[in-house]
Amino acid sequence: MNIGIFVTVLSGASVEFFETAAIAYAIARSGYPREAIWGTLSGLVAVGGAAAILGTNLQLIPLHFLQIFIGLLLLWFGWGWYKKSILRQAKHRRAGWVTDPLEAEGIQLETQHQRFSRFNFIVMFKSAALEALEVALVVLPLSLASRSWTEGLTATGLALLLTVGLVATLHGYLVKIPEVLLKLGAGILLLSYGTFWLGEGLGLEWWLGDGMMLILFGTYSLISMLAIRLIATRQASSSQRLNEVCMSTLERLTIYIGESDQWQGRNVYMALVEEARKQGLAGATVTRCVIGYGKRQHHKLQKATLFELSSDLPMIITILDSADAIAAFLPLVQDMVQAGIVVQETVNVIRHPTAVL
Repeated sequence: MNIGIFVTVLSGASVEFFETAAIAYAIARSGYPREAIWGTLSGLVAVGGAAAILGTNLQLIPLHFLQIFIGLLLLWFGWGWYKKSILRQAKHRRAGWVTDPLEAEGIQLETQHQRFSRFNFIVMFKSAALEALEVALVVLPLSLASRSWTEGLTATGLALLLTVGLVATLHGYLVKIPEVLLKLGAGILLLSYGTFWLGEGLGLEWWLGDGMMLILFGTYSLISMLAIRLIATRQASSSQRLNEVCMSTLERLTIYIGESDQWQGRNVYMALVEEARKQGLAGATVTRCVIGYGKRQHHKLQKATLFELSSDLPMIITILDSADAIAAFLPLVQDMVQAGIVVQETVNVIRHPTAVL
């Protein structure tokens, strides 16, 4: 008995069958149990029949070419599971079908009350067929290349029975299934077989023969562990830097004046920005208001119109820097601003960690 093929098919098929079961369970709980059951059975039978016909014809292909094709197929398929599972495990995320299968798959059910909803039946049929197709893409290549049809089909049947049994008895605890680790393990096995058979198809004589599978499995497992740790460390470091940045505090100086206010023959807003720049303050921004009023123009609103662009509108100057820098600049502000308002406040600043203020 080929234990490696049996375990690989069992793990890979179980993940896909569990995903199908989660979708069917969600549709059944939405009030459509018959549509969920019949849609699932129809999808599995349809793909299973097609796979049986295809598998019989594929046996006519010479093993040499079959190993190259299957090796590439398993590498492509396994890499998708491998990469996705590493990212999820490192970021402590669950697969979408575990938490909300209908939303994760973009499924919208028909909500009209009917004796039997054909639309919801078709939705379930399509979902089951797609997952069954992924199972077939695992079972057929593995069974063909190794000529281990008994192990492959037995493992597929066992995976289906285990899924049905667990859903029937423990449906309330499906969210506790470690689906990310299951899919990661299946991805490692697929990559290992894909690499091994691609090498054999290309005429490579593996050192240790079939024992090379253990080395390939161990290598991919080690790489995944290192990748998970590296990604998790980088994410934790990024979160720490963001928290440190969010805790940065600076002083903000906000000055309200009129557009026509003067100081030593210059507009006050221009003079303030120029002097702030000379003193090396981090930055200053001038905002020309669209409409407003103040103590000097309380009797009417000052507003900008198409034909009155030079009216005495309110101006807001905002300056940001450290408390010491703002304190050193304040005496000049008090001298320049005779009829305006000056506000100083402490603010929390989110900025790039490498920025220097």
